[in-house]
Formats: sequence, structure tokens, C-alpha cells
Amino acid sequence: MHWTRTLCLLALAMSGCITIEGTVKDRMSVDTGCAPDAIAVTPLPGSAYRATGCGQVATYVCTNPHSGIACTKEAQSEPAVPPPPPPAPH
Repeated sequence: MHWTRTLCLLALAMSGCITIEGTVKDRMSVDTGCAPDAIAVTPLPGSAYRATGCGQVATYVCTNPHSGIACTKEAQSEPAVPPPPPPAPH
């Protein structure tokens, strides 16, 4: 039974049904309430990915253990556009 489940998961992963990009989008959607279709994912060095959508930016670190892709949020969500700097003193 265990081998059958493992083979099925492997087949899904190889067929492109389960992707890191899709997992990051799903995870950010849960974290922020943003629809997955509104989220863009950009690969970063190593196993990190930046997700941007609905005015938020978050970084996720993904691993691919035997049971499937797992992505963990590395930092708190940030506004996609940083606030403007304070005015210069006169």
C-alpha cells in the first residue's frame, strides 16, 4: 500500500500536476487570502521563491521530500511597494 501511494505521488509530480510554483501560490493564497491566479512566483537562489500578489510579497523555502513538495514561509509578508521615505528636514 505504501509503495502504491508513493508511486502515485511520483507519477503526479512527474506529470507536472504538482509544481513548486503551484505549491508556493497555494501557500501564499492560504497565508494572505490572495487568489492563486493573482500571484506571481520568481525563483531565488537555492530553494527559495518570492511570491508577489494582492499588494504583498513573501519568500518561501521549498523542499521536495518523498511525500511531496513542502514550502515554508521564510519571512512575514511585506507590502509589494515599500512606503515612501520620510520627508527631508528643512
